[in-house]
Amino acid sequence: MVIAAVRAPQDALPATVGDSKAIPHDKRQSIATELRQIKCVTTTVEQVTTDRIDLSDTNLNVLVVQSQARAVERLLSGSESVLIDASDVKTERVVTRFQQHIHRNIDSRNITALHRADQTEAIVGAASIMAKVHREDVMAKLAKKYEEWGPIGSGYPNDPQTRSFLIRYVRATDELPACARGSWSTAEDILTQVRQSTLSEF
Repeated sequence: MVIAAVRAPQDALPATVGDSKAIPHDKRQSIATELRQIKCVTTTVEQVTTDRIDLSDTNLNVLVVQSQARAVERLLSGSESVLIDASDVKTERVVTRFQQHIHRNIDSRNITALHRADQTEAIVGAASIMAKVHREDVMAKLAKKYEEWGPIGSGYPNDPQTRSFLIRYVRATDELPACARGSWSTAEDILTQVRQSTLSEF
């Protein structure tokens, strides 16, 4: 899991920033490079590893809040306004609760969580691009590491290429690769599927 934060004057951001999912790969890369080169723009990225996600003493919601707090705190200078993306939060009531959780983890008086803020707020769009580019760089390194098992895809659960990679790897090794979350339902399904098919062939 990758989370990014950006600190910048609003008028310093490129006009091309926006929801990273709506921007092609090459364009995202060039925007990220541009953001890193603007002197009054600072960025930071927080990456949560699979072994941390799989620990039984936490859950993804807690890790998201903690990671966003750490990323933002690296960039804070005094009691600045903080804008948080709450794209995965479904209702206004839950957005408010999410905002309260963030507030308890960040020393800032003015924190606002907005649903789909990456689509409407340039500063959040910039952060979403930095996070997406970092994630893509990580996936590119993993693709080289696991190239003998074929393409690994995007790493998202709805990606058939990712599922095919996991099936090939589990069939060859009888375990998940270190890059996969053991607590991920997709990974659990594939382990069960491969082991059941192996037993039926026995």
